[in-house]
This record gives sequence, structure tokens and C-alpha cells, in this order.
Amino acid sequence: MTSDPLFASGRTAARLLDMKPVDLRAMVAAAHLPGPRRIGDLERFDIAGLSAVLWGDRIGTGRGYGMVKPAEKRFLWTPDGRRWFVRRKGKYQRIMAPPGTPGFDAEYWEIMRGRVTPRTTWAALIEEYRKSDLWAKLKLRTRQDYEKCFDYIVEKNGQKDMTLASARDATAAMNANAHRVRFGNYVVSTMSVLAEYARTELHWIKQNLFRGLRKREVPEERKAPYLPWTNAAVAAFRAGATDRERLIFELDLGSVQRPADWCRFDWLDYEGGRLRIVQGKTDKVLLLPVTPELAAVPDRARPADGGAGAILKAAGGSCMIYSGLAQIMRKARARLQAGGLRPSRAALSRGDGAGLGGLRRRRDNELQRP
Repeated sequence: MTSDPLFASGRTAARLLDMKPVDLRAMVAAAHLPGPRRIGDLERFDIAGLSAVLWGDRIGTGRGYGMVKPAEKRFLWTPDGRRWFVRRKGKYQRIMAPPGTPGFDAEYWEIMRGRVTPRTTWAALIEEYRKSDLWAKLKLRTRQDYEKCFDYIVEKNGQKDMTLASARDATAAMNANAHRVRFGNYVVSTMSVLAEYARTELHWIKQNLFRGLRKREVPEERKAPYLPWTNAAVAAFRAGATDRERLIFELDLGSVQRPADWCRFDWLDYEGGRLRIVQGKTDKVLLLPVTPELAAVPDRARPADGGAGAILKAAGGSCMIYSGLAQIMRKARARLQAGGLRPSRAALSRGDGAGLGGLRRRRDNELQRP
């Protein structure tokens, strides 16, 4: 994208004004337009100055051409005579330079040409939301999900004015992510959260146009099977897993909690044949009975001193996080290929699931049996 020159030769200036060079020189001689400035051995016309004269923002005086007072400049508005705003496309943008200065004139023209980044961009809104108490109250996993959407929004629309956004932008986001429907839907949900904050807290907009929009549905043929593990898969994993893999496996199968909550189990929470946990998503306190298979594994992994600490630990001794846990289980399933742990689509259709969600589904089914 090219921009207009700051200074131009007589030929270029005449072309920008859609006139012949001889006509430009005649208008300069008649004092209808300001003459060129000398830059070394060259003479160049001030393009901004010519534009200001033609717009009526500069007038000829006995000593040359001067700026028109702010009150005489078009599209200006002031509520108190001290703060000045330019009205463009129905929006008011403030001029920070003092009135009557070259900086004021320059800012006015930058705004009129649309070259000033508005303060109400999507990127600015995201930064404001990160500073809010609403962001501080979010769970870590929710923040991680939001950050993925924030990165996408900033990449696509970061410098765009969010107050000018419409429902068509949400539709465009979902269409652009048709290959990953759930992510596209989540981007729109995140845009709605941001827009609601802009409406209620920042007062940038009067209406949240992203609320209540219809989300896309994943086609049936693309839905991943969510099937319980078979007895053969469970037996194969228990037979070939390492102590740490077995501990993760039994915590999953025995607790029926979300994978991120397994990392929250502490040795102080394991006593008397039950586990105590505060769910990360709901903040509810749960007392979970321990299955015989689960009871046998932690007893072998308990520290010799019987002290506190996370039951699941990373290699360096710190508390394990979800991404590390998931990586361990992916490698284990890749290594143990017996018993349907890496099933084909035909096996999946028979119910031989092998994912972490499949473990929860198996335990759910067991608990629902009479």
C-alpha cells in the first residue's frame, strides 16, 4: 500500500491536484495556492499544505498561509473549549496536540485520512479485559482456552475498531474455521465475552451483537467416538504400564474426575480408603471412595516419610500439570498396542475406545450399573 508524499515536485503536485503544471504555477503566481519550499537545491510543494488550503483549513495572509483556528475547521467538536475531537464516520476521536499548533493540524489530517489507530481496537479491549477482576477470577484452564482465542482475534482483527464490528464478523470467524468447528464456535463465544465487557464496563458499545448467535455443529462423520475402554484394553494397559503410568491410569479410572483434577490430588487428601478433592471447575469439595486397584498403586508410590505433596509429580519433583500428564499417557498408548489400545475405526465401532475420555466413560457405566 502506497501513501501520499509529504513533499512533491511541481509535476507530481499538479498531478495530485488533477491539473497541468502550467496551471499550478499560474495559481501560485496569483496567490491562490502556496508556493514551493526550497530543500537544498530543490523546490518541493508541501502536499499537506496544499490540501489544507483547498479544504479551507488554511488561508492566505500578508505573510503567507496560516492555519485556520480550530473553531473554523470542519468536523471538529469541543465540549469545553479545551478538549477537541474529530467526528469521522459517526465516531469521535480526540486530538491530543494543543489547538493552533502544527501538531494539532497534523493530527486532524491523520484522523481525517483514517491513519490513526482507534483506542477501541480488539487488541486494546483484550488488554483491558486482562487487567480486570473478571480475568483474575477465571480458572487456569479457562484462561488457557481464552488465550488461544485472543491470539486468533489479535492476528485477524487486532487493530480493527471493535465498536464497528457486526454479527457478520462472527459468521466470518466460524466460516474461516469450518475445518475446526469447536474452535470457531469458541472464538465467537470469546468475542461475546469481550463485547459484553466493552458494553458493561468500558461503555464502548451499547449492544452486544455477538450474544445468542447460532453456533456451528460438527458434522456427524467428523465427530470423534467417545467410547468406554474394553476389558481387554484395561487389562493390557495394567500389564504393560510403568508405575507412574499405572498411577495416572488408576487415578483416572477410580476417581472419574477431569484429567486436570488428577494433578490436584495430594497425599494429605488420601487416607482411610478415600480421596478428597476440590474440583477445579466447580470448586466443590468431593470425598471419593477408592477402588481396590487404585488403593494398591498409591500405597507403593507413597513417600517414605508419609508427608504431604502432590501424588502425581513431574520428573523434577514438581507438581505435574495436565499437558505433562497427557503426554505421558499418549506415549504409553503408543507403546502398548495390544488389547485395542490403538484401535482401528472398525474396532472403535465395536466399542474398543482407548482415550482418556473413554476411561471416564467406562467408570461412569460401572457406577450406573445396579
